[in-house]
Amino acid sequence: MKIRRVFLTISLFSLLSTQLSLAQSSITGSGTAQYVPKFIDASQIGNSILYLSGTDSLGAGTNAPQGRIHSKIGAGLSNFILESDVTAPGSGSSLGQIDWYNGSYGGNVRARIVGMADGAWSSGLYPTRLSFYTNNYGSTLSERLRIDANGFVGIGTSAPTSILHTIASGAKTAAFTGNLLTNTATSSTAGITKYGLDILSTGTWNGSGAKNIGLHVSATGGSANYAAIFDGAVGIGTSTPAHGLDVGLSWITGGDNSNSKRNFLNLSATSSFGAVDIIYPNAGKARFCETGIAGVNDVLLQLMPGSPSGYGYLETWGGAGTIIGTGNSKPIIFRPARTERMRLDSVGNFGIGTSTPKNHLDVTGSMVLGNTYAGTTVAATNALLVEGSIGIGTTTPDTFKLKANGTIKAKEVVVEVNGWPDYVFEDGHELLPLEDLEKEVRATKHLPGIPSAAEIKTRGLHVAEMQVKMMKKIEELTLYVIQLKKDNALLNDRLSKLSH
Repeated sequence: MKIRRVFLTISLFSLLSTQLSLAQSSITGSGTAQYVPKFIDASQIGNSILYLSGTDSLGAGTNAPQGRIHSKIGAGLSNFILESDVTAPGSGSSLGQIDWYNGSYGGNVRARIVGMADGAWSSGLYPTRLSFYTNNYGSTLSERLRIDANGFVGIGTSAPTSILHTIASGAKTAAFTGNLLTNTATSSTAGITKYGLDILSTGTWNGSGAKNIGLHVSATGGSANYAAIFDGAVGIGTSTPAHGLDVGLSWITGGDNSNSKRNFLNLSATSSFGAVDIIYPNAGKARFCETGIAGVNDVLLQLMPGSPSGYGYLETWGGAGTIIGTGNSKPIIFRPARTERMRLDSVGNFGIGTSTPKNHLDVTGSMVLGNTYAGTTVAATNALLVEGSIGIGTTTPDTFKLKANGTIKAKEVVVEVNGWPDYVFEDGHELLPLEDLEKEVRATKHLPGIPSAAEIKTRGLHVAEMQVKMMKKIEELTLYVIQLKKDNALLNDRLSKLSH
């Protein structure tokens, strides 16, 4: 009890001494509970902006701190400033940092943000950067992200060369498919759109030769480089692609030339060979390409039914013009409505209606030749209708429908004639007296009305005309014979009477 009295006496004395000291120093003032006091002037104490809550949370400018330290300030002022005492910072010099530390688990700093100089100091000015560090189950922090003085962001690299530059550093012994951007939002609302990546390049950009490119993707350095792989439908000019690649452009603005405004898809190659392949599950493919095939120039379309040795191609703008060909001994087959109609085999035989042509042209069925006949006239079965002239062994059929430079063999020839000389046997038909006929034959060396040898040589023998003229002569000759027989009978009768 004596000890307690002594302790109480000492405590009271200490309190009275403090009050006496304050009274003697003439310091006055009052404050509000839980605010940290401050000297308003040399002799007065009042509230500061610092507030210490009952949970030991500190508020600066607020009496309702929501964390261990809570700073509230007006617009335009900084809530928190780090100042370095480095007088002439060089590139990489720290200008201040924030660390995350947990003494209960290892006692190591677990994360850090550092402000650093990003270049040489000059006249009190220097470029700066921010570096972000994390710790992955180790004791050493590693820089993961950097924002340099140019505003370039590097993830996995300390030297970004573009607005966003990513590098997954370290040797890889397995597939590396880390996602740069991931959107895992879910929704059941009808009619709304979700974008994994939405890029817009806009604003005035119309200088001479300037190009506004919304997305430029490239890949280099690998044994196999793929600029982009799309696992789903791709739409160009349409927001509702229904196919692997759906192009819905009606007009394209810009491009390297005026023709590009009319091209839905424009392919070009910087090397000697460029191609777009459409590959089917059975290993066949359709290839749109240019050059690169031995013996083929500027291929437009190449079809491969399973292996390169079996390809067919359409070549255009090459030195030989437009060519349809195959890469082996297979034929070119035309199959409208999935039925074979024509075939060109590897030795140059062409078949129409037959799959086994043995000649340069084999036709099963009828043919029609001529501007008027073609498309308007139906030929009889296995018939050949020709509107113009036919030359056999000659290149100058002239005006003849059929001209042959050689021998023609036929079992029968039917010639149509216009009129037949049966009028010779009509009453009143006058025959040329034989005396006159003799005179003309002796003078002209040919029968009257019959072409001379010189005319036949010049004009040729017109079969129909000659048949008519010869028949007339035969009929007239018949009349001469009949008349001679009558004359002969009359003479015989006279001789008989004289002899009696």
